[in-house]
Amino acid sequence: QYRRFCPVKEHIEMEINCVSSDTAAIMTLCGRLAGRYPSILKKKIGEQLRHNSRIIIDMSQVSFIDSTGLGVLVGALKKAISREGDIRLVSPTEEVRMLMELTRVDRVFLVYSSQELALKSYSEN
Repeated sequence: QYRRFCPVKEHIEMEINCVSSDTAAIMTLCGRLAGRYPSILKKKIGEQLRHNSRIIIDMSQVSFIDSTGLGVLVGALKKAISREGDIRLVSPTEEVRMLMELTRVDRVFLVYSSQELALKSYSEN
């Protein structure tokens, strides 16, 4: 499913919205990144990486992420780097940020407070 806005609620299944710009692909996630959804996200990121090696993932509406979801993000980052790109994250929710810190995944990603700042950061490099 693709929707522009999605309120963070525990029961919402994962929704992924993809928008491309000249600078980067922007993926907005909403819901729970667990169960079968990490594999769906992996496929969607792979599709985006075929067209753009730079991806911004907005996680401001992700209510939960499991270890498989974190693994997908790290694997996608490695793939993007191998294509001379990267993946930048936007506004992980408190629960997601805590798990990222606990597993030290927060140390491998650049994290921004808005999509605009993440996009702007590409022109600063």
